[in-house]
Amino acid sequence: MTKANDMLISPVPGTVVRLILCRHGETALNASHVLQGSGAYPDLREISWGDLEGHKIPDLRPMHAAWNAGDFDYVLPNAESPNVVCKRSIAQLMEIVATALDRADKEQRVVTVAIVEYSPPILLFTL
Repeated sequence: MTKANDMLISPVPGTVVRLILCRHGETALNASHVLQGSGAYPDLREISWGDLEGHKIPDLRPMHAAWNAGDFDYVLPNAESPNVVCKRSIAQLMEIVATALDRADKEQRVVTVAIVEYSPPILLFTL
């Protein structure tokens, strides 16, 4: 299996991109246990909770049990599975890094990219 970092090799020796991944802090809605939103790069957004979006966190024990058992295709009504989140997040990250590599090559300098987001997508990049 090819890992994401195996595909992030610079096409030009010496071209460098510094990638900084940051998890944002807790918001008032996070503290209130309200499921929410997306940001500048839609494919790096939090998992879509489907019909539960914008509502208080319900009893998610069946979902957590499925995920803990390795069923990453388990999905809530009209929501996303962890596998879908992983695929879209990694594809978006690859696009961001490819753009940064092109810029670093053209400008002959180190390009720094910082991505600030909420988990779980950021957790996928640190495994």
